[in-house]
Amino acid sequence: MSSKNFLSAYHIFNSLLILIYPILRNSGSKYMLKKRDNWGYQREDSILTILVVIILLRYVRNFSNWNKFISEIFFYSKFAISTLLLLMSRKIAIWYLFACLIVWLLVKYPRYNGPSNIINIQNEEIFNEIISKFQQKQNEKGHKKTNSKDNYLFMIFFSNYSYDCLYTEELFAELSIKYYCSNLIFGKMNVDLNEKFVERLGIHLHGYGVSLPYMIMFKNGQEVERLPGYDSKGHPKKMKYYREKEIVDVFQFKSIVASSN
Repeated sequence: MSSKNFLSAYHIFNSLLILIYPILRNSGSKYMLKKRDNWGYQREDSILTILVVIILLRYVRNFSNWNKFISEIFFYSKFAISTLLLLMSRKIAIWYLFACLIVWLLVKYPRYNGPSNIINIQNEEIFNEIISKFQQKQNEKGHKKTNSKDNYLFMIFFSNYSYDCLYTEELFAELSIKYYCSNLIFGKMNVDLNEKFVERLGIHLHGYGVSLPYMIMFKNGQEVERLPGYDSKGHPKKMKYYREKEIVDVFQFKSIVASSN
């Protein structure tokens, strides 16, 4: 995660919503916070302990990148603080929840604007043009019986309305730089502007099968791999939070780069 992200309005305001808790805590009655639960612990201690356990479990089981993990810390921390404030003062809790709502409405998650080798493929026509060039090269290779390189297109299908897509922008940009080579193109397409086309590719945008960002690798114009893909019954899998190593291994980026040398 870039250090610049920590200075974004999103991170600053959400951090303030968490750091303000000690001040709010001293402005109301602490009786209910110090009241002991059935296990003999003060309620405040119990809630904060549960918060820490949840964050640790999210890190151990589902950590994929720092962008998403920090956003989860913000969410669970604000939920815990809201619960504590409700125990202390309903009026303070309502004002706190109102502040959280204002920040959520007005302060958006920062878009990645750093270096990247990803091409923005705006529509089906541009996509088909790239695929046609790959297929043409493959046909020429077959006629001439040469050992020319295979050509790959790694496509990322995203939506501007998906937080998971925003969280992974930096990851994909880093992959496009790290594994840049002459026969591998990194491309991205906005599914909101190309719904019919991406549906024909088997990417479900409605109902249970919604999984973004969606990744497909094309070799010489033909699909060879996709994530998240399908289960054994042919149903689309739900998106999980893939780590960099998983993406690199599934799409064999290292082998593609090695073959280009």
